[in-house]
Amino acid sequence: MADPALSGTADGEMDPADIEFPHANIVAVEALATVLETAFGPRSHDKLVAEKHEAHETPDRMPEEVEFVVTSDGATILEGVDIEHPMGPIIQRVVGPERPGDTDVEGQDIHDGVCGTVLLTTALLTEAKELLDRGLHPRTVTAGYDTARRLALSELGDARRPLEAVGYPRETAEDVAVTAMTGNDIGQRTRGWARVAVDAVETVGAPTEESFVVRQFAEGTIDDSRLVRGAVLDRNDLVSDEMPSRIEDADVLLLDGQDDGGLRKHDVPEGYQIVHEDGESKRRFADARQARRDDLVERLTAAGVDVVVARQGIESDYYRMLADAGIAGVQAVSKLDLRQIARATGAEPTLVTDQFESATLGRAGVVETRTVEPAARGRPAREIVVFDDCPAPESVAVELHGVWNNVADQATRAVRKAAAAVSDAKGLGDAPAGVVPGAGATETRLARALRTAATSVGGREQFAVDAYADAIDRVTGVLVRNGGHDRIRVLSDLRAAHDAGEEATGFLHPAGELGDATAAGVLDTYAGHRRRYVVATQVANLLLGIDDTVDATFSNDPAGPDEVINPEAAEKQMDALDDQ
Repeated sequence: MADPALSGTADGEMDPADIEFPHANIVAVEALATVLETAFGPRSHDKLVAEKHEAHETPDRMPEEVEFVVTSDGATILEGVDIEHPMGPIIQRVVGPERPGDTDVEGQDIHDGVCGTVLLTTALLTEAKELLDRGLHPRTVTAGYDTARRLALSELGDARRPLEAVGYPRETAEDVAVTAMTGNDIGQRTRGWARVAVDAVETVGAPTEESFVVRQFAEGTIDDSRLVRGAVLDRNDLVSDEMPSRIEDADVLLLDGQDDGGLRKHDVPEGYQIVHEDGESKRRFADARQARRDDLVERLTAAGVDVVVARQGIESDYYRMLADAGIAGVQAVSKLDLRQIARATGAEPTLVTDQFESATLGRAGVVETRTVEPAARGRPAREIVVFDDCPAPESVAVELHGVWNNVADQATRAVRKAAAAVSDAKGLGDAPAGVVPGAGATETRLARALRTAATSVGGREQFAVDAYADAIDRVTGVLVRNGGHDRIRVLSDLRAAHDAGEEATGFLHPAGELGDATAAGVLDTYAGHRRRYVVATQVANLLLGIDDTVDATFSNDPAGPDEVINPEAAEKQMDALDDQ
């Protein structure tokens, strides 16, 4: 999706001579905000994001395919919008830090509060535009915004409360998770997924790509979704149907290593070859290899190994031997999956197969294989291997059932957001602990505090502090308007309630009434709110400090004589190119 005001094409194309800075940047950001406004809050609307992908041209396929994503997730929308304006990459960095290359982990980087951050950034710029038109210098505005940010963060710190001070920590943590999933209640499952998120965080701490895994399955219904206290290998199966498909109290051996990460025959060193002088020598060589296999399986049995998980392969010669010993084998497991199993079971991956020890084994209450999708239209059945009921897992997995395509991706992001919010509220990782009232209550409190403090700010910066407060109210107004209510009336009622000392009063949906946000369980994380004000102020001040755009596009074409400092050298270069 592209907006003419952002791309500078079609009807939105402007003459560069008509562009004034920083107004040009502000207009571009305001155009982007119009896309995100209605996706904000509990009464949000979905967006149809069309993403174009190149495809190989075939008789039944065009060279370019369009993939449609329906979502109200701010990060997904912002990443999908085609922004050609030079300010685009700066705004899109609100989503989070750039990663080198792509990741195959859906929702790996948790991006919550993106809509609110972009809307606050836009509101600050809109208010700044009015100040600039009244004669304030951009540096005065940015200085005032920095002052306002410090005051807002101080008041935010006063509003922060630990989970234990709000109510029962478990129930409060679930409320935080539900609030984080606001606007993404897929299948009316937010409360159930909130419990899953809290259980996960209580088990493994701050969620990461290794400690918190989400698997998506079309099989079953959403109500079948559950938390696995361990790991789930997707699209993996036992190497033989004769192996046990379910093992209880399993001891797990992990075989890592690029060259020796499996049960395989030793490769002949480079430069050597095996030459059999006769049938007897060939038989002796085969017997020696079989003896090694026998010895290895005996050692596995003696150590009590029940499951072998190999990063590389397991030779077919081992299949029957392992099955007869009651040992299950899984091969071709990715590096990331192997690390997840290690954290879940407590196993220490063995780099050299012959050097495993009982002390390196991991443990799982049950290891079982399941078919989650039957074979169809030439496609093999989808098998999974589940390591569950691990004694002290440092990695867990969520099975999301009854979801597919875009719904599966949205559900994955929602669950990850919930877990990240619970982690932030608990102060795990680098996040400062605590929660604040949602539903616009905290925003109203901060705006009121800024207006009070503005009178004590010297010089013209006090106008910027007042404008910062108005920008915060603009964001609250979007929340109200998306619910179909009168923005001016509700904001006035909120201010009156806070003037009366009711600092937890917010505008609650779906009732559309003022009420105590804390008592209603509408709780945001302190870390998320703090991040919003820090990032929005930084981006707004950055854009206000830009007074021109320079085309720094590089070209492979040689410079002409009139485009360089040394024309004689340029002429010689042109002549040399002409002679080639």
